[in-house]
Amino acid sequence: MNHRHPFRGGPGDHHDRPQHHHHGPPRHPPPPEPMERGIFTGRRPLRFLARQLQLNEQQFASVSRFLQEYKIARSLAEADLCKAHLLLGDALQKDGFSTANAEKSQHLQEQAWKTLSQAKIKAIKAIHSLLNEHQRELFAGLVRLSDPFVLE
Repeated sequence: MNHRHPFRGGPGDHHDRPQHHHHGPPRHPPPPEPMERGIFTGRRPLRFLARQLQLNEQQFASVSRFLQEYKIARSLAEADLCKAHLLLGDALQKDGFSTANAEKSQHLQEQAWKTLSQAKIKAIKAIHSLLNEHQRELFAGLVRLSDPFVLE
């Protein structure tokens, strides 16, 4: 019978292997997927910002709302990009290349990127307006290290 731990994978998972103590540098998780890079697209962006910027409760609530709005815009952009890929696939599937579908695909991609860019600027501007001078310096430093809204 195959018994699986509820928090571990199945057979062949690295948890099934004997545990060895490594004396080398710690192992790091694999890099995030392209859509998950950046400060605000990590697993806990709100907690990360709250800790790094030392947000008070009111700032925390507002930043949470701004991140949620950005997350919705990002999801819509991802859906539009998927539609664009489907249209391009349709353009290639027929005997003759469908220029109309390819152009629709291109237009949809451009609109998705534009919408996302506008949402990014809106969120950064809104967060900036909440912060005090010290927090703005910290925020600017975080943004300089990694674009918080990377979408590749």
